[in-house]
Formats: sequence, structure tokens, C-alpha cells
Amino acid sequence: MANETLRKMFLDLVETQIESNHPAVVRETLERLVQSGYTRDESIRLIGAALVDELHTVLSTQQAYDEERYAGALAKIE
Repeated sequence: MANETLRKMFLDLVETQIESNHPAVVRETLERLVQSGYTRDESIRLIGAALVDELHTVLSTQQAYDEERYAGALAKIE
């Protein structure tokens, strides 16, 4: 139950990033992934995984959120 709640929360965060176009790289990544053959839902989940990784880095290392690092992770999604 908790895992499902967290999953939904992160997917909602990705949707918010897309709707607000902030950071813009999230919407660009969604468009790139869909154009390359992923469904929208698959693309959102892949982006969500990158967001989880970024937030894990922030929490585990006590570093600040780094938009460039997040953008780099998104660029690696194929």
C-alpha cells in the first residue's frame, strides 16, 4: 500500500512538471520518448524513475537538488 502511494505521488510530480513545463527538459523527454515508441504511461514511469533517483541522491548525500544532474539522467533514458 505504501509503495503504491509513493509510486502515485512520483507520477503525479512528473505530471505536474509536464503541465508547468518546469523543468522544460521533462516535457522534452516525454516527447522524445513517445516519438521513439514508448507509450505516454511508459514514458511517465521512466521519467518518474529518474526523479526518484535524483531525490534519493538529494536525501542520501544531503546535496541540493541539481537540475543539471536530473536533466542528465533524463537524457540517458533510451
